[in-house]
Amino acid sequence: MNQDKSLQLCLMGLIAVVGSVIAYQCYIVSPYLVQRLMVPFPVPYTESVVAVQIDRLGSDGTIYSDLRAAPFFPALYPPLFHLLSAAVQALTGAQILAPRLVSMTAFAIIICAGGGIFAYAGQSIAARLLGVGIFLLLLLILQPVYGLAPVGMVDTLAAAFSFSCILLFVSRSGKRLDNSTFVMIAALASLAFWTKPTALYGPLAVFVLVLTTHVGAAFRLALIAAITAAASGFALWLYFGTDMLTNVFSYAQTKFVPERAGLAFAVFWARYVSLAVIGVIVAAICLFSRSLRQLAETEKLALYYLLITSLGFFAVAREGSGWNYIIEFCIALCLSAGFVGVRIGTVIENTRFGDPANFFRAATATGLVVLALSAVPSGRPLKTSFNVTPVSYTH
Repeated sequence: MNQDKSLQLCLMGLIAVVGSVIAYQCYIVSPYLVQRLMVPFPVPYTESVVAVQIDRLGSDGTIYSDLRAAPFFPALYPPLFHLLSAAVQALTGAQILAPRLVSMTAFAIIICAGGGIFAYAGQSIAARLLGVGIFLLLLLILQPVYGLAPVGMVDTLAAAFSFSCILLFVSRSGKRLDNSTFVMIAALASLAFWTKPTALYGPLAVFVLVLTTHVGAAFRLALIAAITAAASGFALWLYFGTDMLTNVFSYAQTKFVPERAGLAFAVFWARYVSLAVIGVIVAAICLFSRSLRQLAETEKLALYYLLITSLGFFAVAREGSGWNYIIEFCIALCLSAGFVGVRIGTVIENTRFGDPANFFRAATATGLVVLALSAVPSGRPLKTSFNVTPVSYTH
């Protein structure tokens, strides 16, 4: 009985620590989000470009120019974000605020999707609370995520569509993968693609997981996704014409500089060095204990998502690219850390069955989490040679 009480106190204490740090981080981040929403002019430069394109959509009915007839004003992204922002602008009359509201709504969707994933994946209330808490905390700590939330750019909305594919698959985990599930995943993938063509990490992670278990189902998913993307693209082409395709897929021919990818990787992990250390420790524990073979399906999906989104660092290698290309890597990092929280909650609860080894693991894991949370920097901007994060414009 005393041991059960000790375990409950351990869980409650750990949840309280995570909750307290979340509250502190909200105190740090909230003023920035409000301040950034209310800035009366678009920053950075990309936001001003998007704002002009949305205004043009309302006045001319298109955002794309004929690239063969000078002068022209190229639009490098598909029109979905602009269409949603124009609709919000028509309802509110707020030209600068409208696209920011779309991005903030997408940020809220990402938070809710993460909560939904752990609601499905956790086996107990404590495990779910730890998973959601750590996910939310890192979401508020990793600046490429929260920093872009109040910025009127396409990235957060595209990430929300892509990440929602993970939630949809997890909600169907353990059930028969029928075509209706694939159609919904394909629809979300199509929305992500026609918001930002590179934002397909979530659907790709689902595809890889399905491919490892049901090859036929994986190809069925790929076929449905291709048909859905082509059909939606055809509908957009009917409205915007060939100029949409030439602007989005043929104009931006930027130079690939490999050293930029390495520099971005080094700068990111130097900024969040405590996460790097904890990540290496957790990976080593998993490898040496052969825990990777015992991962649940949802945990494997999170791992695939993290590995695939790491390709975003190569996208940063293109000249003109910035931290917005690793927003989904940060979300995947939050998701993986959340699943570590779920494991910790489960291990602590399993100690009530009298296995001293479990108690030792639980104590060690708890210490690592507290150490990581105390060491992660918060509230300071990423100031690097890339100079692309929104916070750096307000300091």
